[in-house]
Amino acid sequence: MRITYDLIDSKQDITLGKWLEYGNISNTEDVDIKFLQAKRLEIFAGLSLEDALLLEQWRIDEIEERISIITNEENKFVTTFEFGGIEYGFIPDFSEFVTSRELIDADFYLEKQDHVRLLSILYRPISFKDGDKYRIDPYTKTHTLFKDLRYDIYEASMGFFLNGLLILGQATLRFIEDNLKETKMSSLEKHNLLKSMEDIQKWYTSFQVVI
Repeated sequence: MRITYDLIDSKQDITLGKWLEYGNISNTEDVDIKFLQAKRLEIFAGLSLEDALLLEQWRIDEIEERISIITNEENKFVTTFEFGGIEYGFIPDFSEFVTSRELIDADFYLEKQDHVRLLSILYRPISFKDGDKYRIDPYTKTHTLFKDLRYDIYEASMGFFLNGLLILGQATLRFIEDNLKETKMSSLEKHNLLKSMEDIQKWYTSFQVVI
């Protein structure tokens, strides 16, 4: 029986959850190479694990070459999108709208590598829109709905997010360090915010190396 497959056309065809599932497996120590390759074919070509293990090597090589091209494609940054009947927007202005709670939580989920919850901080429901300008709901809590979101949205947003926070972080650190006595934040809040901004800057550097 000839095994058929449906290869994705771009990263838009992959969900964030599926991409992270593959990433978690590939980062596992002593993972079986055949199983890893089969999992790749399952995610990128819609094959079952059983069929992937039975596929001829020349066809695997053909699919792998196409997957390599797709995964190296650059993604366009998406400011707004509709998902589940709701329009979401990226934080419009880091210097004006980002709160210390968002920064601390972003650092927490970066450290935990919980990319789904991190994305729910960056993109929130749009409460007002006028042309290209919009406002988003205030940050209250994270959610896991974005595990089914297109992966390309996440990948493009991370570079924009970390670059923006690097610039904001440098200014915030200077401000807090220069105004520690006058700032109304508690000592613990100051400590947590300083640590979060320093951690985010480290994450920015490591992310730049990875991509």
